[in-house]
Amino acid sequence: MAPLPPPPPPRADSRCPLPSLVHLQGDWANVYEPSDDTYLLLDALAADLAVLRAALPGVVLELGSGSGCVITGLAQILVRGGVPAASAALVATDLNASANAATAATAAANSVPLEVVRADLLGAVRPGTVDVLLFNPPYVPTSEEEAAGGQAERDISAAWAGGPD
Repeated sequence: MAPLPPPPPPRADSRCPLPSLVHLQGDWANVYEPSDDTYLLLDALAADLAVLRAALPGVVLELGSGSGCVITGLAQILVRGGVPAASAALVATDLNASANAATAATAAANSVPLEVVRADLLGAVRPGTVDVLLFNPPYVPTSEEEAAGGQAERDISAAWAGGPD
């Protein structure tokens, strides 16, 4: 694998640099835009680098990869932490074809090799084959009407409409 390009500068409150998402700017109509929860998850993964490094994962899978920010960010964290890039198979799944395209573009823009699979959660996963499982489903408290409307219209808002709870 080629060396990683320089990452964007970290946010003032972040432990790790973020993957570049410049290639996706303005393309959020069909893919959930990374938000604070995304960055907090990457910070938590960076904080657990010693555990991840010791585990030397063979397969890393992200369910619902959306923009690809999380799995790409974890790949960068692992490489910067001394885990050989070729040691883990990186797989990202999402049911949303636009999200699959965004994930592939994010990985390519950040020189991270990964496989993108259009799949429904764990339907394509054999039990016992994944060492690290990432899942950061988008959610925003919404009214029941808004959640139902997003589902009925098959609108991107259905991806984060979490209902009143």
